[in-house]
Amino acid sequence: MAENLNEQKEALEVLSGFNSRLVDNMEIAIEELSGNRKEDTDKLVKSITDAVNWEVQVLNSTMDLLNKDKMRIEKEAFNAAITEFANALQQGADGTLAAALKTMLPQFKKLGSAVKEIGLS
Repeated sequence: MAENLNEQKEALEVLSGFNSRLVDNMEIAIEELSGNRKEDTDKLVKSITDAVNWEVQVLNSTMDLLNKDKMRIEKEAFNAAITEFANALQQGADGTLAAALKTMLPQFKKLGSAVKEIGLS
């Protein structure tokens, strides 16, 4: 049990560093997908997608630790934002992707704050 707890803590410590970059990249992508598209916008969206997938895997394996003494991350709200993003990716329209990122952004900010709140970073 202690080994699993240590692994969860390590995963969240790594996530904390990735999370701040992901949040920054989401904000950049929202701007680019809202009419300021750049040559590398599609690469940025791909890197965001990869980071989101990784952070969701970490979140799923650490949810108990994150919500141990109080509710920090609401799984239903988080999943709804992820689902909206996945649907937007399938549609591929810039405006739809920007809107989905705007919905998802607060959830990933909460995740970063939750990790800090439990004292891992």
